[in-house]
Amino acid sequence: MHYFREQISSENHNQNLRSNWLRQQGQVSYEFWYLRPSIRYEGEIKKGSVKKDSIIVGFRFDELVGELATRKLDPFRASINWNYRQDDSMLQQKFHRQSLARGWGTEFALDQWHNFTASLELKRRVRQYFQSTQPNKETRLSDFKLFYFPWKGALKTELRYQVSNTQISRREKLYLKVEKGQGNYRYDPLLEEYVPDPYGDYVLRTFATGDYEPATDILLNFRLRLQPRQHWITTDNKKLSWWQRVLQNLSTETCLRLDEKTKRSNPWKLSTYNPRSLFPDNLTIYGRYELRQDILFFENVLNRSLRLRWQQSYELNNRYLEGRHSVFRREQSLRYFHRFSSEFGGKFSYQFRRVRKEYHVFDRNNRNIFSHAVQFELSYRPKSLLEFALAAKLIADSNREPNPPTKACLLSVVPRITYGLRKSARLRAELDFSNVTVAPRSRVLPYEMVEGKHAGRSLYWRLSGDYRMSSRLMFMISYSGRYQPKGLVGYGSRVMHIGRAEVKAFF
Repeated sequence: MHYFREQISSENHNQNLRSNWLRQQGQVSYEFWYLRPSIRYEGEIKKGSVKKDSIIVGFRFDELVGELATRKLDPFRASINWNYRQDDSMLQQKFHRQSLARGWGTEFALDQWHNFTASLELKRRVRQYFQSTQPNKETRLSDFKLFYFPWKGALKTELRYQVSNTQISRREKLYLKVEKGQGNYRYDPLLEEYVPDPYGDYVLRTFATGDYEPATDILLNFRLRLQPRQHWITTDNKKLSWWQRVLQNLSTETCLRLDEKTKRSNPWKLSTYNPRSLFPDNLTIYGRYELRQDILFFENVLNRSLRLRWQQSYELNNRYLEGRHSVFRREQSLRYFHRFSSEFGGKFSYQFRRVRKEYHVFDRNNRNIFSHAVQFELSYRPKSLLEFALAAKLIADSNREPNPPTKACLLSVVPRITYGLRKSARLRAELDFSNVTVAPRSRVLPYEMVEGKHAGRSLYWRLSGDYRMSSRLMFMISYSGRYQPKGLVGYGSRVMHIGRAEVKAFF
């Protein structure tokens, strides 16, 4: 049993203000058998006024929570609670009821039982409003968590499924004009749309329309990580068989994430894997899923590594007033790193990517892009703090939405130099020489193709540095620019320069 009471009185003679604040907290609990019942109270009263004035402002709330929990049942635990809260506000020298909330919650958990941990939490809360036009609100939450780490952590499984109700408003996009180089969007008169641009002159802001509607928020996260090396980490390699040594250099990771805001009446029932039925157009306000599968070879080897990746995502957005749009992405990629010596290293990557965008808007064009990208990079490090690197990239994209398809090819060469001062500063400089060809030559490229670059030759340069002045203070400076091909509409000058300086403090 414990009780806490605090009373604070203050006066401000300069502004003729005075206030009185009373805070109270108390709890009573009792343990018997395998149970622990408890009651907790918390309340506050605050009043403020101007001297020689009868106007008083303030608030008051009282909250009472009762709980019944288990004890001495490890690794199992459970609890159930009830809560009651009333909020009052000062009006015409008297406290008037503002809202009244009642609810309950329960939790069941199993902690570290044979490498297994799980929990289920359920909550329901109803709030009734008296002094405003705000409608009464009911909140529901279901949260399930599961963790399984067998075989000395060689297999790691994580699962979380959460369902809650919320209020969602339709939103409106607004592009605000700023100084050139200060925004991250620009208007393309040929595409007749705003496109991302780090040197742009527009910023995007979204605003709620105020028309809220009830919705169910669903969140699913799943992660499966397999590292056979962890199972034999304490075993001498000479005692392992050949297949065990092979598995030591192999690891995999599977990730699934689903985020949905829906009008469906039964959120616990997930549809089939087909994106069209997973997020029905007439019920989905916003939906997105992402599935990723990685296979890694020699993950813990310093001089070489190989990663194979398959990734797919689908997003349906029906929140904006401009209309519904969807994005489907699929990627297969290979990335290999090899260190030839302490001074020389190299990287190679190949990526196949497909992007399918569909707009249910009158003035927007759909995209159906197939992309192949190959990249090489060689690096030379004569000293631990000095590195020279040269990268080359070849991208071949095809947008199959128009007929005939739009084809584009990008060839890019990027030299880079990095120099650092031990534990205090770093300086990085790079150039990007790019050449883009398009067929048919009269076609306008969507920004999703060839990294958003345009037909012709272009040059980009970037110089950045950071200096750690102390453990909590960092100074950063950057300078970048670009030289664009001739004849681009909506860009203004062919040459753009941007400089930035920033100081960051960590507390």
